[in-house]
Amino acid sequence: MEAKQFLKQYQETLVDIRNFESQKQELENLAMGITVSTDGERVQSSGRKDRMAELAVKIADAEREIMEQRTQAFHKLWEIEEVIKGVKTSDYRKILHMRYIENQTWEKIAVALNYSYQWACKLHGRALLEVEKILRVDRSLYSKSDIV
Repeated sequence: MEAKQFLKQYQETLVDIRNFESQKQELENLAMGITVSTDGERVQSSGRKDRMAELAVKIADAEREIMEQRTQAFHKLWEIEEVIKGVKTSDYRKILHMRYIENQTWEKIAVALNYSYQWACKLHGRALLEVEKILRVDRSLYSKSDIV
């Protein structure tokens, strides 16, 4: 996995969470639109109740998926922050953190660090090279420990 792909995992997981939350909200809205009539008459069909139960199951599944995604996001965040901490140059760490953890635009990063847009991008490229080195070392450590 290349550095940029590795660093983007946290933000991608957050997007997945927002999508699941949106789907859950749609299901809840559908459930609110289904009302069970209890006007005293006996009705043979239980279609509305079945539909309500089906939506309740889907909502519960969505909630479970959201919790799993949040756990995954937390682990990814921790993993990425550990790699960023391993980068030796402070400016590189700041750029990586602002871009991949805080999801800042290049313009905001450049302004915050008092750099030109081009210089911020250049430093980012250098930072990615350091991350690549860290990931290569980590991979070699994992592969050696897997053998033992």
